[in-house]
Amino acid sequence: DVGGGGGERQPGPGADPLEGVIRTEEAERVRIALGGMSAATRELLALRYGEGLRCREIAAMTELSEAAVKQRCSRAVRDLRERVAGRPERGGEVD
Repeated sequence: DVGGGGGERQPGPGADPLEGVIRTEEAERVRIALGGMSAATRELLALRYGEGLRCREIAAMTELSEAAVKQRCSRAVRDLRERVAGRPERGGEVD
């Protein structure tokens, strides 16, 4: 951030301010939903989607089977979608 303005990006020309507000609110819902998940689940999601690792690579790092990593990531994403959408949880936390 060259101007030292606190790290927020300014919308470009023609940007819809409402879109920016909606994106900010969605990001906050995702952050809150992630905060309600277990550390192990957040770590799996961070490795898979944040770091871009493949399930096979995560399996080697975590000593889980590749199938277990795939299943846990799939369940975690489904749970995250439900939490962000405000739907009640079905089965509790995914580890």
